[in-house]
Amino acid sequence: MMGSELYLAKKYAQAFLHCFEDQLSLEDFKAICSAGTFFSRRRSSLIFLRVSIVDNEAKKQMLQAMLAMFNVGKHFVTLIDLLLEHKRTLLLPLIFSYICLLYKRQKHIEVYSISSSHPLHSDELKILQRFLAKMTGNTIIYKENIDSSLIAGIRMQSDEHAWEHSIRKQLEDTKVSLIRKGI
Repeated sequence: MMGSELYLAKKYAQAFLHCFEDQLSLEDFKAICSAGTFFSRRRSSLIFLRVSIVDNEAKKQMLQAMLAMFNVGKHFVTLIDLLLEHKRTLLLPLIFSYICLLYKRQKHIEVYSISSSHPLHSDELKILQRFLAKMTGNTIIYKENIDSSLIAGIRMQSDEHAWEHSIRKQLEDTKVSLIRKGI
């Protein structure tokens, strides 16, 4: 990826947020991030943007239909028009990534993966969400995972923080302590 593409994608994302940040809800943010993840992992889904015989109106309609699947189309009409006009539609996955990153920073949102050795009840997840919010001062969005290797425990991890309390962690700590003591 060229530095100029990263720079342009970031500028488009900043401009988008400048115009629409106050209109975006937390659900819109989640939808934008989901769309960005989808397009980043499946770049071939945007192959039609490279076909020169497909006119801009058809490309616009296809992009709007794809974005509507994620419930993000309404905010992106102007951005799509601008990208089509400037022939930069292939920057869309990067722009989505930057929108998510910048929005998280501006709104103090932190996304956590909460892994546990067994399924947690929604009440337990809410308690963990409040705990993380109190510890970080951020709004917490989480995804739940089951990880049987935790052995009766829990691990909460974001891009910036990690917290684990499990038998696996206690065993690892004990092992490190024994190694340091030369046992």
